[in-house]
Amino acid sequence: MVRVIKTVLGGCLLINLAACCLPPANGAYQSTYQKKGHKEFSEKQKQTQKETVKPKRAYKKKKHHQSKQKKSYPMKQAALETGRQKLENKTELPPLKSALAERDKRAKSKKAQGATLKLLRSVDNLQHPQSITFDKKRLRFYVSQLGEKAQPSTGSIALLARDGSVINKAWIKGLNQPRGMAMKGGMLYVADGKSLLKIDVETAEIIKRFEQPNAFYLYDVSASEQGGIYVSDPLSNTILKLERDETLRVWLKDKKLEGPNSLAQKGDKLYVSSIGLKASSPQSGPENTNSGKINQVQIATKQISSLTKQNNLKKIASLGIDDEGTIYATSLGAPKLMRFSLEDGQLLENIDVQKSFDLKTTQGLADFLYFPQSKEFWVPVKNNGHILVFVRSDATLLTEGNE
Repeated sequence: MVRVIKTVLGGCLLINLAACCLPPANGAYQSTYQKKGHKEFSEKQKQTQKETVKPKRAYKKKKHHQSKQKKSYPMKQAALETGRQKLENKTELPPLKSALAERDKRAKSKKAQGATLKLLRSVDNLQHPQSITFDKKRLRFYVSQLGEKAQPSTGSIALLARDGSVINKAWIKGLNQPRGMAMKGGMLYVADGKSLLKIDVETAEIIKRFEQPNAFYLYDVSASEQGGIYVSDPLSNTILKLERDETLRVWLKDKKLEGPNSLAQKGDKLYVSSIGLKASSPQSGPENTNSGKINQVQIATKQISSLTKQNNLKKIASLGIDDEGTIYATSLGAPKLMRFSLEDGQLLENIDVQKSFDLKTTQGLADFLYFPQSKEFWVPVKNNGHILVFVRSDATLLTEGNE
């Protein structure tokens, strides 16, 4: 009996233990878990999923926008390019560089109209001064004078000090019609009628005469230490050259020169002023168009081209090159000083010397001397026997060290 009771009690105990360990039937455990802990977990999981999905959506949206931009960019560029081409075809706009250059030229031209000159001194009582040159070594000037009414054997060369005072009014005399002059190697070369004179400046003696019987008259001389010695004969459209063997020969004869008057050398070019002669011959004389210009001749090839493009220039008398890429010129019968660009021949300045110094219209400016560093001009006014010494208002006065 006792054994039976133990067996029954043991079975009940096992049943209760089993009931405690086994999960509840019909999903009771799951419902209870959901009511407590699982609800919190589910909310966190949903929040995490939302945060994960949001960047992905933003990334996709951004990527879509970029893709759309890439597709539209070529179309926009094409439209802009088409619009730009239409604008250029319609208005033909110049390049920016060209537009700026034109603006600068207009500004320079406007400034030139108000350019003023300052008179430093005047050398008086000369006999028809025609040309002037400077001796850098001896710091003195040589002035050619046509003489009394430009008669033969009345011409002379005057000697001036650096300050313009007259050292010797007839340093060399008995010349025919001395005009252009140039210094080279301690010698002074002078165009005198139909001859080129070689003068020793130390002894004031004529060393040699280079005759040119076929010339009308020799007008200007250009010489440089590196280049040759060139002489102009305007009425025969000829430029001569003094060769190394001291023979004066025709270097260039061409109708395109149209009356070569004044000469100036720079680099590989010879600049030649023209008094507008279209043709000439000893029998018929010159045909004058009264229209001048500046030509440039390539020294190596002798190729002639026109530097200036203006059609209303009068006879160009004298030339002077500066260090700023420009060239000064005077005109026969018109007391004005012009400045042209060596690059394109544009007229940059037209200074009224007559108005500045109250000159008469008949008092033309002859072959002047120009100091580039100080912008100082020594200009013979041949009809009244003066040499005007003046500077631009923006110039730095010359000293002996910057000549």
